[in-house]
Amino acid sequence: MSAALLRAIDPAPVAWAAAVGSALEQVASTALELPVTRIGAVGAPEGPVLGAYIAVLTPGESLQIGIVADAASSETLVRALLRIAESEELAPGDVPDAFGEIANMVGGVAKAAMSVQIGVVGLGLPLVTTGLIAAREGIELGYEAVEVGAARVTLVVARSRLR
Repeated sequence: MSAALLRAIDPAPVAWAAAVGSALEQVASTALELPVTRIGAVGAPEGPVLGAYIAVLTPGESLQIGIVADAASSETLVRALLRIAESEELAPGDVPDAFGEIANMVGGVAKAAMSVQIGVVGLGLPLVTTGLIAAREGIELGYEAVEVGAARVTLVVARSRLR
């Protein structure tokens, strides 16, 4: 997510967007052993997607951070995490379970980075769903396109200030 896109709202989403992007880079290079190319801010992805989201709660805001990808890209990331060759079959539950675990790892790394800046940060459990989360009034949404190896994913940061 570009800083220019989010800076107009306020600096907090910029920090979260940077933390989530950096967290994906770290998870990709260690757990997935894949290179990362951050493409930049984009609109919401189109077409059928798998989304893995983590709820984040701080003293002043509530967020959902997530990773969204089409079926082929989701499977590419899952195969990298589980070290399963393309010639091998995935079990029916492997993709949502492992995709959620990737989001959980990204959330944990982002939490650690943001805790240094803002103090207490709580994480929820990963939620994996088909499709995108929808924003209601008062929710700020930002998207960043990222290439992870051969997979194209979109990072999502949805934010609402707590009253």
